[in-house]
Amino acid sequence: MRGERDFQWILLGLVAASAILLAACSSSADDTPALGDRGDIDRCLRATAGEEVQPSAPIPTSVAPETTASASGAPNIVLIMTDDQNWQSVGCMPNVIDRLASQGQNFSNAFVTSPNCCPARAGFFTGDYVADHGVFTNGLPKGGAQAFAPTGSFPELLQGEGYATGLFGKYLTSYRTNVNGAPIGFDRYLAFDDTPNPDSQPDTFKFFNWTGNDDGELVTFGGADDDYSTDVLGQAARDFIAESADAPFFLQYSPFAPHRPAALPARHADLPDSYQRTSFPPNYGVLPEDAAWTNELSDPAWLDSRQPEVESIRGQQIASLQSVDDNVAVLLDELEAQGVLSNTVVIFTSDNGFAWGEHRWLQKLCPYESCLRVPLVVADFRPDSPADLQGIIDDRLVTNLDVAATIADLADVFDAELMPSASPIDLEDQTNEVRSDFLIENYGAGNGAKPVGLPAFQGIRTETHKYVRYPDGGEELFLLDSDPFELTNEIENPDEEANLNELRQTVDDSFPYELRRETWLMLPSDGCLGDGTPITADFPGDLPPVEDILTFEMRLETDNVLSNEVRLALDLVAPGAGWDEELNISLPARVVQADALKVPATSRSIGSLDAANFDEIQIEAAVEPISTVCVSGSFELSIDYLVAK
Repeated sequence: MRGERDFQWILLGLVAASAILLAACSSSADDTPALGDRGDIDRCLRATAGEEVQPSAPIPTSVAPETTASASGAPNIVLIMTDDQNWQSVGCMPNVIDRLASQGQNFSNAFVTSPNCCPARAGFFTGDYVADHGVFTNGLPKGGAQAFAPTGSFPELLQGEGYATGLFGKYLTSYRTNVNGAPIGFDRYLAFDDTPNPDSQPDTFKFFNWTGNDDGELVTFGGADDDYSTDVLGQAARDFIAESADAPFFLQYSPFAPHRPAALPARHADLPDSYQRTSFPPNYGVLPEDAAWTNELSDPAWLDSRQPEVESIRGQQIASLQSVDDNVAVLLDELEAQGVLSNTVVIFTSDNGFAWGEHRWLQKLCPYESCLRVPLVVADFRPDSPADLQGIIDDRLVTNLDVAATIADLADVFDAELMPSASPIDLEDQTNEVRSDFLIENYGAGNGAKPVGLPAFQGIRTETHKYVRYPDGGEELFLLDSDPFELTNEIENPDEEANLNELRQTVDDSFPYELRRETWLMLPSDGCLGDGTPITADFPGDLPPVEDILTFEMRLETDNVLSNEVRLALDLVAPGAGWDEELNISLPARVVQADALKVPATSRSIGSLDAANFDEIQIEAAVEPISTVCVSGSFELSIDYLVAK
């Protein structure tokens, strides 16, 4: 199967790169990790561009297993989880490659079921799909930390088994101590906290000038290098190892990197330019042929207008991962210093993937491989770990749900009734299949993405096929063996009719709710946004009641020829519904045709929607640098929402 072989060779090449990507970072008990040689950058660039690299034998560990009193007992478990990491970029992390991947199993087919931070992390904790853990998006009313109320998450199970549990970094989006209390299942924590911003979108998941909940006490950090969150959290995680070495412990180190803006400490400030690539994967800047969603990213000038931004963000994100890699060495050194490495399993992964221009996308939240696929390395340092599985590529299909089950299984507390959607990964037998398919779902649409274009979706991915369904009924089918870069939608392929019907039926049977879209065309009187007079439009009288609203988006027809330099501050008001939404966007937000654009979708709560309380909508705007954006004919409002079956 050519597609799988391509991905496996790429990952195998990343493990092989351990012979070149030697870690030269060092730390002491009191020092911040120093930048060392970042290895063969050219090889890193070729791997992240999707090129094949030839394998060579992995390097054996430089850390000799030690004998400890706890070596025969319950294993310690260390989970290192990055934020928004492109799966191929793990090859740019020398310590992860040399000290973890070459010692453990590097999973070439690891995925998340929901490519959005909070739903994915809730899945990591519980082993459940969204319908069971209840976290649909990153914010209220159907998401964020406040929607997370697990009964039987693996941190709780480990805690009940006598494990010391520690969390250092990101817990869940919108986490606020004064609302959510302590992170569920953790004894010791230093977690990013959004309490200082109760009325804003979450913005304290930062690298500098951040707030943390330190065992119930809010602490603030400034803008100096000593405040850099990746390092502060790494040092706190190291201290937890020292404090907990006498008992089995679970440690989760969850830095913000490489999430945008991917700010850097001074020691890495010059690195981004080193990671600029010159070759690109086949789906870079290319839309899927016959894509089911409205072709709103079809700007022919995309490569000229977007490529510099994509490559700048890519270089910045890889550079920010170097601090994570430094702290991987810090944690491994501390495990060795405390004499507990030989009774520890270390797992490295990310909460979701991230696209770097694949399908013209610079974000997560998409149903494509770049958003769903994540790095996953499991290094079992226990003496009885099979030697023939060290440094191998494991091509079994696994998900974030299965990572939760695996951690519970390592601690001997896995309960299939608590995690019916997950299966532990057999770390001793590579032939023991974990799963043959998994559901995919996202309910956050393109909120905040640039460009904005993909709606919410539900679907299923198997070893050979991917089926996607959107709220308006649009569908996509990709044949992953022959089309691993998802370039062609095969939904009309008559040879796939039987497979398609089976996948459709599985989706129908598996989700307890369905996605729908309502679109209303409104005809305001002619007017111009930005001239000081609101545009007002009446809703039709037969508007059906709509509950569980996920996103809304608006399309305007304009007389202006707009550029990305135009900024529009929109205030959308529906007096009867008590709805007042403020949006700040750069135009054209989404070019649909020469004279039309769409504002970004948003996942903020706007409550229920019906003719009685939503009889009219008003749009006010401030426009810069031009003074007005004139509406020539109409605007349309689309609502994506959920309906229980």
